[in-house]
Amino acid sequence: MALKGALSGPPRINNFDVIRHLAALQVAVLHSTNHLGIQGIDTLREVATHLHGVPVFFTISGFLVYWSYDRAKDIPQYARNRFLRLYPGLWACLAVTLLLMALTGGLSLPPSVFALWALSQTTIFPIWTPDGLRPWGVGTPNGSLWTIIVELQFYAAVPLLHRLLKRGGARAAAAITVVALVCSAATPLLVHLPLVARKLWIVCLLPYLYNFLGGVLLYHWWNRAKGLVEGHVAKWAIVYFGYSLVMSGHFHMYRPEDIPSNLASMTGNILLMVVTISAAFSGSWGASTHRYDLSYGLYIYHMPIVNAFVAMAWAGKAQHVILALAASVALAAASWTLIERPALARKRAT
Repeated sequence: MALKGALSGPPRINNFDVIRHLAALQVAVLHSTNHLGIQGIDTLREVATHLHGVPVFFTISGFLVYWSYDRAKDIPQYARNRFLRLYPGLWACLAVTLLLMALTGGLSLPPSVFALWALSQTTIFPIWTPDGLRPWGVGTPNGSLWTIIVELQFYAAVPLLHRLLKRGGARAAAAITVVALVCSAATPLLVHLPLVARKLWIVCLLPYLYNFLGGVLLYHWWNRAKGLVEGHVAKWAIVYFGYSLVMSGHFHMYRPEDIPSNLASMTGNILLMVVTISAAFSGSWGASTHRYDLSYGLYIYHMPIVNAFVAMAWAGKAQHVILALAASVALAAASWTLIERPALARKRAT
């Protein structure tokens, strides 16, 4: 089976690598400053919050993963490439996390529980934390990994989305968009569900589907959409930050959130989607050649480092944040050089 892509697709030279690095850095800086107890930087936190990294990652995934599938020769090739992008780095991160826990007194589990936890970390549910690990650091070894579960579900959904959009066109897109928006908007109403059900819902794809879908649809109708986004990042950035300033600073109705709690937050996230794709195709900030991509490593390594710092009581000073971020970048560089890049070299071209 051959999957036919668009005759005239987006430019292969773009700024996605730069944007991914900025998104990963935003997440790492916010987590580090919050968990290491840095005071007096409220303005920095507020600005960083409005450059919300997780929705940016989801939008980029929607665009690029759908693009990859659209150009893949078959589903097995697509699945192999997704596996190589995600899992080698994830497994290396677990090894580093185990080493940090062993060095800082956080690894104390019965063998059977440890085996089950390690299996969950290396497969499809890397956010389960046994009670025996709760005392270490901030209470979970790597809380950032919840997005891995969501990404995996999106990977699985892409073939279906592709089929629906190819066959159903605008009607299918409208129906999927309505479902995605309703699922996200309904999330704050689920407070009366049992705790387990709520926890499972927030690591389900559905509340975030609209975010991925923004990237998917902008790719799918690129020839129509490019006139609105290509080369127009300054305009969209003014719209987004103006909206943020008014709706959050004046009306106090908008705050960037992974799952929007109201219509104002959802509108802000949608504007951020457009800014993200527009930034990718406005000017040239650095070609997406994957020669040195530390974004994934920085995202998955920073929380084990922060946890180790908390366990050692290295907190409360700016130098602790700087050291934690430097260590995270160093681990990301080592992971890219030794693990991720060799794994990606085994991908089949799409």
